[in-house]
Amino acid sequence: MPLFFGLVARGKVVLCDHAEVSGNFEALSQNILQTKREDGSKISYQNGRYLFHVSTVRLLTLICVTEDTFERGVAYCFLSRVYDELSSAGLLEKANTCGPYAIRTEFGPKLGELMREFSSADKVTVLQSQVKEVTQVMTSNIEHVIARGEALSDLEERSELLQNSSVEFRNNATRLKRKVLWKSIKLWVAVVVVLVMVLAIIAALIALGVTGKFSTKK
Repeated sequence: MPLFFGLVARGKVVLCDHAEVSGNFEALSQNILQTKREDGSKISYQNGRYLFHVSTVRLLTLICVTEDTFERGVAYCFLSRVYDELSSAGLLEKANTCGPYAIRTEFGPKLGELMREFSSADKVTVLQSQVKEVTQVMTSNIEHVIARGEALSDLEERSELLQNSSVEFRNNATRLKRKVLWKSIKLWVAVVVVLVMVLAIIAALIALGVTGKFSTKK
């Protein structure tokens, strides 16, 4: 139950491929690459007696072709191993930006080696690969939880800061309101005082006028 074909792509751009047997695997894989998939997705397509196993990891799409009797778990372990080997070889950064078939020379032989290794893998090797894949998934989940925890912590800090700012704004607004009110009171007091003085002066003038009239009559 061998692996017939392996491919590494970024979007619709094929970066590296390797075939153990002749066939139109690349053309069929190109059709699969036309569909955009979410990061972390895994899916298998059947074409006759062949299965096309597809795994999406960040910007890369990894594909391998097997017989329809090939265990899918092993196929996905193989694709996970391919990604690990790309990372170990320091080719991930190049794979994220390079052109078509740019890493075929560097990684093609290793891809073929991995295909032959998994085609003849015994049950112990398969089990080890499956354990490794599960471990990687758990590690990734833990990293996401930690990242989410940091995000929640940052959100709490921002919320607290916003709350403190709100309290400070409310206090400042209260002080400003009191200050404006006090100025308004002082203004009204001044107006009243001036008004009283004006009325007093008017009253005094009226009183003087009346007194003058009485003096004249005498």
